[in-house]
Amino acid sequence: MTVISADSRRRFWLTALLALVLGSLLFRFTLSRFTHTPEGASLSNLTIIDAVRRGDWNAINAVPPDPLRLAEDLEDVLPQLDDEGSEIAAILASRYPSQHTARFMLALTTSTHLQAAMSAAMAISGLPHPPAVMDIAITTPKVVDPMVRAQLYLALGRTHDATALPALLALLATERDAHASDKGIVAAARLGDVTARANLLLRIEGATVANAKDVYDDVLYVGDVRFARGLLPWLDQRDPVTRIGGDEAGRSARMCDLALWTAVRLGVKLPVSGDSLDIYDDAMLDRARAALRQLTPP
Repeated sequence: MTVISADSRRRFWLTALLALVLGSLLFRFTLSRFTHTPEGASLSNLTIIDAVRRGDWNAINAVPPDPLRLAEDLEDVLPQLDDEGSEIAAILASRYPSQHTARFMLALTTSTHLQAAMSAAMAISGLPHPPAVMDIAITTPKVVDPMVRAQLYLALGRTHDATALPALLALLATERDAHASDKGIVAAARLGDVTARANLLLRIEGATVANAKDVYDDVLYVGDVRFARGLLPWLDQRDPVTRIGGDEAGRSARMCDLALWTAVRLGVKLPVSGDSLDIYDDAMLDRARAALRQLTPP
């Protein structure tokens, strides 16, 4: 009869335990390669696309080995993607743009998944190779959500393409949503349409507390300092518009404050301190009023 010493038994169990731990770690590592996409991991495009299909947000951290084909690979599976997968696809495509990315992003704007469609529409203007004017114009009527169409109108306004204005005006002739139509008019104003510029000036002059921040965004989008003249009526209004700062006292900027800050953002020279919206004294508001009156009407 063979007698196993205590030391041998101890070594046996230690070896078995070590093997079990190593086996468990190996299993987890292997499983993670299929269920997670580690940050900075370089995987095959197929593996990344599979993660997108599953709605795995870790996919946005992967490094595709063939980034120039990524948009094409994503487009192939676009009909299979749910809301989450579509949004992940939009982020991935914008991170690795190629000549094909513009086509993929435009296709994504027609998706019924609103967040993904919005993400794609907002990213279009920032692509190294943005879509051609006519491609945007052909795609826009297929877009179901008016908020997404509004973003495509703004994208047309950023093109600086001579054909963008007639294409945009043709689209606006059939637009029935008020918000989308407003954004289209702003885009047309940026492209130089006389009627749209006159409409925008009237909208600025007649702004209220309810739409002041939206008008602020539109004026900065157009980027023409002459439109700051339309802010003159705001300088006489003391109604609070938006909270500023991080204190709990609830400091609120007024219409007059937002007018002055908008003018500064547009390029009107005023001696304001700081790099953000503030509450200004009457003397500074008077200086702003004098500066705006000197501007040539747009």
